Amino acid sequence: MKYLPLIWSGIWRKPGRTILIFLQVAVAFALFGALQGLKSGVEHVVEQARADILRVHGSLGLGDAIPLAGTEQIAEVPGVRVIIPVGLFMGTYQKPDQKIGLKYGWKIGDLIPLKTNVMQMSGSSDWTLDMVGTFTDTDVGSPGEVIMMNYDFFDEARAQQKGTVAHFNVAIDNPGVPKRLRLPLLVPIDE
Repeated sequence: MKYLPLIWSGIWRKPGRTILIFLQVAVAFALFGALQGLKSGVEHVVEQARADILRVHGSLGLGDAIPLAGTEQIAEVPGVRVIIPVGLFMGTYQKPDQKIGLKYGWKIGDLIPLKTNVMQMSGSSDWTLDMVGTFTDTDVGSPGEVIMMNYDFFDEARAQQKGTVAHFNVAIDNPGVPKRLRLPLLVPIDE
């Protein structure tokens, strides 16, 4: 304790340097805390991820329409259990700023009018859907923000890109198998 005044005077001998050192230490601890939080968040996401579910899409990404006929080719890959075709259906409910979701108090039996980005055979982009059930699955997306529709109904009713999907959700037996498969049949369809 008798050296404390000596140390204190030595620290403040050059105040500019002392302030910069304290700022450096504070920034170092702040960065350490932020990186630890990021690391914990990533570890949590990895723990929650399902390695047995793959998304098969075209070479250009999710916006690249691929033929539904690719189902047979994917089914031939060893270890594939289930293949689900997915068509993307973006829309709003009543107002342009009300995105699709189950937060509007919908219940089974309700008819839900949606304004979408998908044109029907009639030329209308308004779809009326019958609510037949609800589901709980955290793997699908944020709870309450996803509506599932029968793909055959969707494909038959839409005017464009018939027989195509945005991607396939594929369940596999062994998640340890390499996940990048090249399937030559799955190419974009020009309209």
